[in-house]
Amino acid sequence: MENTDYNDPENIELGMEVIKRLIDGQPGVSLASFPGFMGLDTYYWTNYPSGENPYGVPWYHWPNFKFMLPFLEPTGRE
Repeated sequence: MENTDYNDPENIELGMEVIKRLIDGQPGVSLASFPGFMGLDTYYWTNYPSGENPYGVPWYHWPNFKFMLPFLEPTGRE
């Protein structure tokens, strides 16, 4: 590809060949970084994201936790 002109249609064919070789050598596709579990405190707080209420990602160690916090509601229990 380095020796081929950028506008040459052969570049597309060479690119497809590179992709095929990369996919063949790929051992697997990771869809998750780890199989983790998360405990939620539903005694003091409610309105966590769930399948029925999917407003956000519930992982508290991700940076988007700050976007979930305003939606949590206290239960009033002490």
